[in-house]
Parts: sequence; structure tokens; C-alpha cells
Amino acid sequence: MSKKQIPASLERRKGDRPYFDSQMMPKIGNYYVCWFDLMGAQSIMRRSIIIATNFVMKIHIASQNVLQKEHHDVELFPVIDGIYIVSRRQSPLLFFLKSMMSRLALTFIFEEQHIHRFLVRGAIAFGPLSLGSTLTRTSNCLTDSMDYCKRIALGIPLSQAYDDEKNAAPFGIYLSECARSFSPADDEVLGGTHWEWWRQANSAEDNEIVDFLKSTLEEYYSWAEKHPSTLLYQEDRMRAHLKLAHEYFSM
Repeated sequence: MSKKQIPASLERRKGDRPYFDSQMMPKIGNYYVCWFDLMGAQSIMRRSIIIATNFVMKIHIASQNVLQKEHHDVELFPVIDGIYIVSRRQSPLLFFLKSMMSRLALTFIFEEQHIHRFLVRGAIAFGPLSLGSTLTRTSNCLTDSMDYCKRIALGIPLSQAYDDEKNAAPFGIYLSECARSFSPADDEVLGGTHWEWWRQANSAEDNEIVDFLKSTLEEYYSWAEKHPSTLLYQEDRMRAHLKLAHEYFSM
């Protein structure tokens, strides 16, 4: 097959092509990844931009509070209604999630009106990941854009965590198959299909938070069942989520 003749006018623009040298990529490492987000974000955004902004920003503020005050060894990649939380090791990720979930559970408990309550959940995956901060050597353009590159991450566990988040209960964390099959050499493989964040420290305060969270979830869903059109919350999904919550918090 003969090569198509490229006009001289296009040849002159050959240098405008984005340049990336994959041979300059560092060795890809394995990371834990958690996709953590606001449940029903699309419906909430269609209801009210004010309510959606309030809910989403509280999630991002909680992540920053934990990161700044407790100095967990994780990297955050915010994506509109949620966050990818990345760590090479298991314990920093789990402690971060436990702290963040505790803060958001308290937010749910102390809110006085059901209409102002919101639900969160997440899923953990494990596998090879390329971080944008390690790719700056592959292109002169990226070398000058470190802040931009720090917001980039690529890899299979991002997709796995995102897809599996739907299996998590409200205020729950699901474990993807890869996270319960593989781990770094110095970590034990996570067991089970759900990770019980409140058992991380298993203190009296943690148990108290979960007790109040469970009762408040019951009250919320009892109210939500009477207001599905107000919340744009499909009744079959509502029942399924409540069933998941009962199973998750009774384990």
C-alpha cells in the first residue's frame, strides 16, 4: 500500500504534534486506589446547584482536614463529585479513609434536616498505576507543568475502583477483587468484600459514631421513602441501598 502524500503545508506543522516519549517512563509501581464519592451526585446536581455544591465541597473539605491535621501518606486526585485516594501502602490509605468517613458520618448525624443530609461511599482497588508527577521527563512541555501533572493518574485500578463503588453500602467501603487478591510484599491481602472502617481503631468513640450513624440512616431512609420525587431517588435503588446498609453495618 503506497504512503499517502502529505502536503507541504501540513509538513510544516509537523512540530505542532504533542510529544511523549514512553521509553522515558519510569518503572510502573503498584498502588492502592480508593474511589470515594457522593452518592446520587447526578440527581443532586439536577435538583439544586446550591445543595450539590454544599454536599460536594464538604467531601473535599473533609479530605483536606484529614490530610492537613493528621498528615496521612496519601495522594489525592479530586474529580468533581469525588476523590481518587492513592497510596503505595495499605495502612495510610485505611487510616485516611477511617478518619474521613468518621468526619462525614458526624456531618450526617448532626444535620437537623433530612433534606440536607447526603450519602457517601467508596471502593478500594490495587494494581499498577502511572502518576503524572513521575512522567515529567517524557516531554519538555510536562517538565514545565509539574502542578498540572500532579493531578494526573492512569491505570487499571482507577477504573476498577470506580466501577466497583456501586457495590458499596451507604457510608461503606467495598473491596475490589484485585484488593482482596494482591498486596505489596509487606502488607497482608485485605479480606472480605467490604472493609469495615469503624473497626480500624475499634474505640468506644468509633462504636458510638456507628451506632448513631445506623439509627440516623434508618430515620433518613424512612423519610426518603416518602419523598422519592423530591430527592430524584429511584425507589428500587433506595430499597437496595438500605438493604446494603443493613448488611454492612450488621457484620
